[in-house]
Amino acid sequence: MTDSNRRGRRAGLWIVGCVLLLAGGALWLGLTTAGRDGSEAPGTGGGTQMEEEDSAPSGSADSSAEPSDGGSSGEPAESPPVVGFDPQGTRPTTAPPKTPAPTDGAGSELEPAEPAAVVEAPGSILVSLVKVESVSGEATAGGEISGPALRITVSIRNNGEDALDLEYIVVNTYWGEERVPAGSVMQPGGAPFRGSLAPGEDAEGVYLFSVAEADREDVAITVDHQVGEPIVVFRGDLS
Repeated sequence: MTDSNRRGRRAGLWIVGCVLLLAGGALWLGLTTAGRDGSEAPGTGGGTQMEEEDSAPSGSADSSAEPSDGGSSGEPAESPPVVGFDPQGTRPTTAPPKTPAPTDGAGSELEPAEPAAVVEAPGSILVSLVKVESVSGEATAGGEISGPALRITVSIRNNGEDALDLEYIVVNTYWGEERVPAGSVMQPGGAPFRGSLAPGEDAEGVYLFSVAEADREDVAITVDHQVGEPIVVFRGDLS
């Protein structure tokens, strides 16, 4: 082979190589441009707009939503109705006879006083009903019955010379001419007397009794404030 033939073959091979190189570059440029256009090839992991929307939290709240009706309205809760008498009205002090009925001594009772009265019991103890409210009793212990009830706030002032042990105070309620005993409940708001009451001090206890509204025309409330002393009795219409 002559030198001229060799040079011709080399030139031909060089030209073929350049053509192949240009074709490969054009193919690479076309693929790169397609990727930039957002046209994903099948099987690629690029997310779509629908997938992005689906990934948003489904429970996101609308910032302009109104508060629910279950929220607090800011208005104070209504107090239970006070029955029988006005606790803020005039309250005369009543001093029942020293000789209780039927007999003197432990377990006997003083003459009944009006529910609005302040009773001066033996030993210079003042007993009164601060408030009588109509509520719905809630049974929370054995023997209690839910239903209409009277919530009675009893006040005791010790004007005597010795401390009064409040742990022994017993409050009961009866209804009707036959004085049928009313069952007791503790809720809502029961708070019996506790501790000791020094001379010149006051204390209050809250007691609840199941009394139907139809049976409140004749209600007796007894306060046994001290062992060996006659029992204070309030009786009247609490309807």
